[in-house]
Amino acid sequence: MSASSAPLAFAVLVDQFVREQCQLDPITSSFLGLRDWDRVVPDTSAAGWRHRDDRRRFWIRAFEAVDATPSTADRIDRELVLARLGAEMANANFESWRRAPEPYCRDGVFEIFVHRGRPEPEAVAAAIARLAHVPQTVADAKANLTADLAHPVILTRGLGTVKGAAEFLRTEVGSFVSDPALRAQLETAVAPAAAAYDDLAAHIRTLTVIAHGSYAFGEQRYDTLLRVGEQLGFTVQSLREMGRIEYAGLDAEMGDVARRISGTSDWKTALASLQRRHAADMPALLNDYRDATTRARRFIAERGLMTMPPDEGCAVQPAPAFLRAAVAVASYFPPAPFIPGSRGTFNVPFTPDDATTQDMEDRLESNAHYGIAATTAHETYPGHHAHFARIANASVLRQLLQSEYFTEGWALYAEKMMSEQGFYRSDEELLGQLAARIMRAARVVVDTSLHMGEMSIEQAADFMRVQVGLPNAVARSEAERYASWPGQASSYMTGAIAIEGYRDRWLAERRGSLCDFHDAITSSGALPLGLAARAIGLD
Repeated sequence: MSASSAPLAFAVLVDQFVREQCQLDPITSSFLGLRDWDRVVPDTSAAGWRHRDDRRRFWIRAFEAVDATPSTADRIDRELVLARLGAEMANANFESWRRAPEPYCRDGVFEIFVHRGRPEPEAVAAAIARLAHVPQTVADAKANLTADLAHPVILTRGLGTVKGAAEFLRTEVGSFVSDPALRAQLETAVAPAAAAYDDLAAHIRTLTVIAHGSYAFGEQRYDTLLRVGEQLGFTVQSLREMGRIEYAGLDAEMGDVARRISGTSDWKTALASLQRRHAADMPALLNDYRDATTRARRFIAERGLMTMPPDEGCAVQPAPAFLRAAVAVASYFPPAPFIPGSRGTFNVPFTPDDATTQDMEDRLESNAHYGIAATTAHETYPGHHAHFARIANASVLRQLLQSEYFTEGWALYAEKMMSEQGFYRSDEELLGQLAARIMRAARVVVDTSLHMGEMSIEQAADFMRVQVGLPNAVARSEAERYASWPGQASSYMTGAIAIEGYRDRWLAERRGSLCDFHDAITSSGALPLGLAARAIGLD
């Protein structure tokens, strides 16, 4: 192949790959605003899962064989595909689809409505088409989930997701539709889908009694996530040691800050006291987060920390009703890059309408004044929202294949960077930022230990309770989440440490200003961490 034909061949290969990925994962495509696959759902049969593995093997061979192109961006994109598929293929034998219910709850209805970028009749028709597939997806789940591999705790946690999916369909999905006739059509289609989820919930309860599998992902698979998936040069063992070192340093720093606040180095007691200082009610909490978002955006502009696109915007709104019971913390919905005018949304964690007085008090305490500044920096400016605003024009390939280690790592990096730049106005807000970071350090220790089989869920919960000061119920919930989602809990701190290292190299080598670094690394996409370094010239 001639040099001149190589870029064309690569572009054709990427186009074919992207179209197939959209077909295999049409729900993600809908979330991004790609409408061609709105009426279909993934094939969740055993044959469908194995077909994905076959296609991964095919595409690995195809991208390995394609000639290197003269474009640095194309070389990075080629490595992006190989990193993602290599990690997925190396870990395919874990067969998560035989262990956990969550893959069978993605009916794709929320993804059609969330950005409100489709004409209502079109959106309703697509949602009805997807709802019709739910009974078959549930049948696949009942056939695939096996007591030999599934762990009772993972099944029980998944049971909550299944019940939540049924509840969302019955009580929330109609609120997305304003036209009464269309809403009636949608709600008619909901009934058999929700009933199918009820059937799956009953099946999971029965399966949980006899399940005897393991949640442990295994050291070799975890290493593959780091070395192949993220292109990092260390192992899960060294990652755990990094987490321990980071925790120890933060523990000492937090003791110093707590001493300035309360006269004692006991930062857990200091945090418990600060939790009692919070907004009076949910509307006041919304105002607190809106004020913090405005302040954060103004701060990065005045300090010249990032270049923001002129048309970006972040709506700060009460969390949608279906999130309020399940998610007690702030969250963010990125804009759909392929829906013109789509905006990001910062979801303020309101309580459900039927919340008790105690429920409301607990929610307000978990969003106390001291933590609002760091949470806002994480979710909006310069965290998730600023990042997604800068990659809105990235290629479809980089939109489809995003690294959570980068996205969550960037947001945690943003919290600390804002501290270094003087954003936090008091020791109380500084302690809030450090508390958020030490929890991510503890997560690294727990997540790696759980999945190397060296810590039980009970021990993980105890660690989070003792070392981070979480209430018993929260600590248990966190431990179960880590057991269910290998590697995710470590992504925040792993990514933040990597990006901090890249920043230090960039500045030491005088490649440009801090703003230049932030602009370069965020506009590269959400690449695996090692590739992100290469994309900005830090080979």
